[in-house]
Amino acid sequence: MTTVFMKQPNQDISVYVTEAASKSGKSLIEDPARAVCESLGYQTLYEIPSMQQIQVRKDLIQIHLDQLQSNTGAVFDHSVMNYLSDWMRWSWSDTTTEVWDEVITLAKKCTEFYESVYVCSNAPLAGYDGYTWLDKRNAEQQAELNRFMLEKFDLGGACKEYEAS
Repeated sequence: MTTVFMKQPNQDISVYVTEAASKSGKSLIEDPARAVCESLGYQTLYEIPSMQQIQVRKDLIQIHLDQLQSNTGAVFDHSVMNYLSDWMRWSWSDTTTEVWDEVITLAKKCTEFYESVYVCSNAPLAGYDGYTWLDKRNAEQQAELNRFMLEKFDLGGACKEYEAS
């Protein structure tokens, strides 16, 4: 069973995902976004020039799909909804309709692997790590976009609140 976590960007869900992986005996796959940014010489995605940022965002979704295909049943500390809500919040105006159609098609392929989608609405706030944007209003806006994505991809039945032990 493939499990993904959906969170607001200002939340720390590390304890939850570690616990979920441990309970299931499955591998934990961490979000590659930070490593991808650093490999390009940037600290965060938002520092990357906008047109390159769009390609990097698309690449991250492709990486996620590749990881889903090769790690069936793993626990992912991220989901395609997180990538899409961040994209919609920060890069929407620079994205053509053709590119967005490609992205949604790719994202739909990702969601076909999702068996459980854990929402972490009550997770503790994250501390500053040099990468994550911790603004509360931004986080709330992305959480709202995540809810739209769940509906768009018809994942309501797979979605539940994560309850830590």
